[in-house]
Amino acid sequence: MGMYTGLRGKIALKDNDTGNAVRIWLENYDILMHSLWRFVSMNCEDEDINTLQEWFEVGRCNFIPCGAMCYMPAEWGDTFYSVEGNVMSFACSLKNYQNEIGFFIESVLPLIGDAWDLEELYEEDDVPTKHAHLTVLSQSALEVDK
Repeated sequence: MGMYTGLRGKIALKDNDTGNAVRIWLENYDILMHSLWRFVSMNCEDEDINTLQEWFEVGRCNFIPCGAMCYMPAEWGDTFYSVEGNVMSFACSLKNYQNEIGFFIESVLPLIGDAWDLEELYEEDDVPTKHAHLTVLSQSALEVDK
């Protein structure tokens, strides 16, 4: 059946076409006809298109940030994704069979975010792995609620 890995946190979205596409989708997901990453790949910076199209081909790419919360501790709460100003907040989980989380953190996150503070938790682990890229100005806005 497979094990789940949770991912939660906050991302300070870039003020460019790619970051703005993420923000627009999050603000209008209920009326848009495309998945998040399809929409972003159609509205991104020219230099980001190859990476985003590669990401869109990964089987579970849309589970970040939209995957249902499965087998995570109660304090992680329910699945959610939202945007306030330029800060995207989310909590999700997925079966990380194709290293979706690694690809997202290493390749996609630098295209959409200026700063981030994320936690990754494998369902059998007790302590999450932190993934952070913080600046002095972004640190207080991106602290993950415990």
